[in-house]
Amino acid sequence: MAIIKELGVGVNICIGGQPVAEYDDPNPITNDEDDYAVSNTYVESVDGAAYTIMYTCLPDQRWLYNNAKNRLTFRVYIDGKERCAHSANRNLILYNDGKLNIEGAETFRGHGQPMALSKFRFNAVTTIEEADDRAIEADKKRAETLGLVKVEVWREYQSGNGSAHDGNVDEELDVDDSGMLVAEKALKGKAISHGTSYSPAIETQASFLFDLAEVDDSPVAVFNIKYRSKEALRQELVLPRTPRSSSPVDLGGPTAGSNNHHGVEHLSREELLRLAKERLAEIKVENEIRLKVEDDQADAEANRMLTNVSKTTAGGQEVIDLTDD
Repeated sequence: MAIIKELGVGVNICIGGQPVAEYDDPNPITNDEDDYAVSNTYVESVDGAAYTIMYTCLPDQRWLYNNAKNRLTFRVYIDGKERCAHSANRNLILYNDGKLNIEGAETFRGHGQPMALSKFRFNAVTTIEEADDRAIEADKKRAETLGLVKVEVWREYQSGNGSAHDGNVDEELDVDDSGMLVAEKALKGKAISHGTSYSPAIETQASFLFDLAEVDDSPVAVFNIKYRSKEALRQELVLPRTPRSSSPVDLGGPTAGSNNHHGVEHLSREELLRLAKERLAEIKVENEIRLKVEDDQADAEANRMLTNVSKTTAGGQEVIDLTDD
């Protein structure tokens, strides 16, 4: 889970009720003004899978505990558009384990009518080659936030009692999958694999609205969660291009009877470094063995020569014979 511990809040994506694995963003979105904390992560998206967004307030979230009127509001932007906002007070921690799971975006159909819920789901992006300049420029702008779930966390104060939603009728969400068509030239090589579409609306209970006043001029935290397919995660170097293997990889080519034709071009940088270190260690051992063998051979030759030395006397003088004869 993406957690900002000093604030006691977290946000994560769930599929099938379970949080998905998160990965560090190698190119994080930064906050130049440093007015709020930022979390940047990647998650893997799966074609057609429904997903939920879970907010978490940790037990040590002091802002909520200090006052029953204090609230944290989570504003959700998906693919660059604000889709929903939910406000939580300390009861979320006291009675609901600090967690709030959001299944989709709600729309208000009118007074006396039930709310409509359209669930989030991952939808594969389809690139098109033929597009006019106007469409390409529009898609370039859209691609800046496509495949991004952004959640802003705001501190707010409840100034009035809650009431049922009784405002303007909200615009129905578009459930047409054609919204995932993007001009190929607009992506500029970006590995954007998915956007979010919405399921047909189902009825849900009405939400309550509160009169809330913002305490700060900016959010206290922002969570940026980029979602990509596994292949796109590899292209963006979030995941290694090949899984790590605990078995040694033969860099010397296939052996007799072997069907292994894989080369080093498919290995990750970390795998190559590991193999290089292993090979250097092997070379060091081989050199030490070779030097030891050479020393042993030299000693053996010297012993052989000394063994063949014989002493004779010629005219009363000692002569050393080094010949084998």
